[in-house]
Amino acid sequence: VSSGLPKLPGLAPIFAPANISISAAFAVSTPSTAQLRDSIASHLESGKPLKDFYSRVARNHGGAAVAPLLKIAENEREQDAVRWTSLFALARIAGKESAGILKKFMTHPNWLLRDAAIRNAAALKLSELSPSIESRLHDSALIVRTSAVDAIAHLSLKNSAMKLADALADPANYHGGKPLWIGSHLVKALESLTGKTFGTKPVGEQAVLWKKFLQKKKTS
Repeated sequence: VSSGLPKLPGLAPIFAPANISISAAFAVSTPSTAQLRDSIASHLESGKPLKDFYSRVARNHGGAAVAPLLKIAENEREQDAVRWTSLFALARIAGKESAGILKKFMTHPNWLLRDAAIRNAAALKLSELSPSIESRLHDSALIVRTSAVDAIAHLSLKNSAMKLADALADPANYHGGKPLWIGSHLVKALESLTGKTFGTKPVGEQAVLWKKFLQKKKTS
């Protein structure tokens, strides 16, 4: 099944550690928006890993690159792949200070940017954004919903378990009576958060079982 994602060569794992530590105070130079846009386009054409790009931008420009990267990400005239890469680089360079920006992008009209915001929030371990991540469990885009599930599991948001169970029962996550791929992600996330498993029972049947289990656990 095609994800609809732009082709971003060498994309790192969804929640690869964001281990760049760099301060705007030590920025080597302030890049222009046009300069960064050209750099992103060139990088995408090169097929090199995404980390190579944001590491180089961090090394050369530090925090001074954040503002122009944000302009690129917000520009509706830019190609989706360029905006996606820009938001990723911004988050990895700004680190936890990008929380406000990522929260804003989680409700962006472009599903690709909502997805990027969720992925970066998970990578940066921004558990304070859990309400925003939970709200994406019912996003109109299946990929965004799935990223929200994976983010909740990655951040070990145990209080979100019931919301995952609700999503498991959501008709939007089924087609022709059969669960879409998000179903297996939801089950794995619930198992990870609770330590419970319903074995090989069909995903559709597990929706009811998980709700009963969590309700019982809450009242016990």
